[in-house]
Amino acid sequence: MIHLAALILAVVVAGPMGAQEGLDVVDSLASAGRADEARTALEAWWNNERARSSRLERQRGLWLRAILTVDPRMAGLDFQRLVLEYPGGSYSDEALLRLGLISAAAEDLPRAAGYFRTLVTDYPRSPQRRRAQEWLTENFVAVEEAELAEAEAREPESLEPELPGPESREPEVDAPEPAEAVAGRYAVQV
Repeated sequence: MIHLAALILAVVVAGPMGAQEGLDVVDSLASAGRADEARTALEAWWNNERARSSRLERQRGLWLRAILTVDPRMAGLDFQRLVLEYPGGSYSDEALLRLGLISAAAEDLPRAAGYFRTLVTDYPRSPQRRRAQEWLTENFVAVEEAELAEAEAREPESLEPELPGPESREPEVDAPEPAEAVAGRYAVQV
């Protein structure tokens, strides 16, 4: 607790530190297993330094926020943001891999396969590409079955419209006569 207070005090009192230095502190705290302190330091960087940092530093900050969050849904949003806002960026391929793994863990195989396929096709030089290919190969049958089930669920049951039988026919109602048009005025009848 004393270390955490000292870190917060150092971040606030020392004034603005370089964005790279701030993220290095976050990274070293996270690597040392001090996740709470890393989250606190990252929050201070996010609030004070992010706006004036470089594009690469913002990507790194977003990546660190995603891997340090406790909520997988929030991590997923940050991973998606990395992929969408920084396509081809330093962390996008790893973010796609994590999105695929999160979807697979949630048993959403079609979505997981989509992330892995994107990683394989859009990031041919990524070290994560092989892991994505292996997952797609190992889960090929399960993905095909899930995608087929999903497609069948979206299709209508029958292409022919159901015609009502004579017993279910509703009585015909006379339509009201249209109102007479008056020159220069308009009326809407429902």
